[in-house]
Amino acid sequence: MRTSQGATDSDPTADDIRPFRMMVFLGLKTTMVMFFKPDFEFTHPFLLNLNAFLQRQIPVVSQLLD
Repeated sequence: MRTSQGATDSDPTADDIRPFRMMVFLGLKTTMVMFFKPDFEFTHPFLLNLNAFLQRQIPVVSQLLD
């Protein structure tokens, strides 16, 4: 992911680009994209809690979009 707004594709520098891990959650009418630091450790309890949280929140967000 590019970290500076002034960088262009023709002139990328190592300082402007940082790695992230991306997770995509597909909801009813909503897609949520989450970025994590590359050293973030995904554990089973974390994923269960994240899934439970998103299952509760995504329908609310979808209704707000209607």
